[in-house]
Amino acid sequence: MRNVMQTVGVYRSRALAGLLLLLPFAAQAQDSSPTRYQPQTLGDQVISTLIFSVIGILVAVAGFKLFDAVIRFDLEREICERQNIAAAILAGAVILGICLIVGLVVLS
Repeated sequence: MRNVMQTVGVYRSRALAGLLLLLPFAAQAQDSSPTRYQPQTLGDQVISTLIFSVIGILVAVAGFKLFDAVIRFDLEREICERQNIAAAILAGAVILGICLIVGLVVLS
């Protein structure tokens, strides 16, 4: 039981460290600057949407890979081979959280 509590403590400290690393970016995302890119034509809007979509997907995948590298077990093996539903829910929550942050940054 003691090993489980120590492991939970390690994961909590890593999660807190990750959140503390994201705080400056969240503060910067909320800072509204007067010089914002405003596409004027439909073509510019479609191109900017595609560019920001690709950037958002790449950042979400990189964030998930970073999360996968930080945890102690192989998340892909847990989900695919062992059919661990809890690990799949955890992975989905991480992806949704990262995508929410990326979406808010793009929106601002």
